Amino acid sequence: GYPLITVTRDYQNHKATVSQERYLAIKSSNPEDYKGCWWVPLSYSTSKEPDFNRTQPQQWLSCDNTSAELDVGVGKGEWFILNNRAAGLYRVNYDQENWHLLAALLNSPQHTQVDALNRAQLIIDAMDLADLGRLNYRLAFEIVGSLRHEKEFLPWEAGLAKLDPIKTILSRTANYGSFKKFIQKLMAPIVNSLGTLTEEPSTFEQSRLLSCIATWACPLEVGDFASQASQLYKQWRSSPNPDTDNPIPKDVRSAVYSHIVREGKVQEWDFMWERYKNTNLSTEKNNIMVALTTTKEVWLLNRCLDWTLDSNSNIRKQDAFIMFAYVARQETGFYVAQKFFFRNVKRISEYFGAKSSLIGRYISSIAEQMIYPKELEELKWFVDSNEELLAPASLAVTQALESVQINIDWMKNHYSAISTVLSEVTGS
Repeated sequence: GYPLITVTRDYQNHKATVSQERYLAIKSSNPEDYKGCWWVPLSYSTSKEPDFNRTQPQQWLSCDNTSAELDVGVGKGEWFILNNRAAGLYRVNYDQENWHLLAALLNSPQHTQVDALNRAQLIIDAMDLADLGRLNYRLAFEIVGSLRHEKEFLPWEAGLAKLDPIKTILSRTANYGSFKKFIQKLMAPIVNSLGTLTEEPSTFEQSRLLSCIATWACPLEVGDFASQASQLYKQWRSSPNPDTDNPIPKDVRSAVYSHIVREGKVQEWDFMWERYKNTNLSTEKNNIMVALTTTKEVWLLNRCLDWTLDSNSNIRKQDAFIMFAYVARQETGFYVAQKFFFRNVKRISEYFGAKSSLIGRYISSIAEQMIYPKELEELKWFVDSNEELLAPASLAVTQALESVQINIDWMKNHYSAISTVLSEVTGS
């Protein structure tokens, strides 16, 4: 494990008190679980001295003391950030006033005073602390909302990674429309800044940024990336030899391929299936696998899943579960994957061997998407009814049931608050 450092500032005397406890990703009711002790290197920057390259410890928080006092040299209205360039392995929680100062800073033209690594870390810490109930989601969404001003890859990668599980859960609720509006507003500036899908990025970081943004912008209809993807497909489809002449830049192929299938019909699915069969490149195969599972046609998803258990279908046995997991992650695909698994658990067990624990990964991939008590009841009934088949994956089954309960608790504790914040931010 590693520590969570709590910072409480004394604004009048220009000091800050820091204390440590064990960081737990899942909230515990047992105080003993939070006990832990590390020697923690403390480096920091302030509004008066924003020197984020100074990563050497300015002070240590030791096991001998429960807390330490820092002379930070800044007071009211002046921000403070601990752990320059995230050089130390620990999380940080600030007092409310400092969080508000940081939210204001990140949402201002001066946000680049903060190193990109720290901007990313602030987003990660804020969203995770909100998930634990230690920070209100309104403030956490102010922090992640600063991405509207962001043009660097690391903060975007961090922010979208933290928004992804929220997206997955909200996609099965009545408030998904508000979430889509929030993302459209959040990403519009960066999509406009990046311009076109075919423009060659000048750096590796820009390449990763384009890929990251396109993956979200196409399905959530941000800017004109979706229409650009459609045009690239038309060019590709008209090629005499699409397997060797592909006009789609490699950085955005995954996003474009998925858009093609998601918005297309059986002809587009079959076109991509032919490309899947004809390529030997693992990255290309994986991009196409993801794309094939984004179709809204239920019968195509069922055919796809059937083929994963057919050794003559061109889907390799080692890719069968991967394809299933990709289907389960889709908005339409979750329901199809769940029913397919419940209906075919014996067939899956026989395909991989009765002693294979891989079946546990199947149940985990659908459990991750479940958010309602009724779904937990159904999953428990299914587990009890197939106890012998699921025996080789008993640990995975137990963890799957726990993950559903965690999702249910998340809905109970956070869904209303997030819905309210999204409604306020989007005006919907």
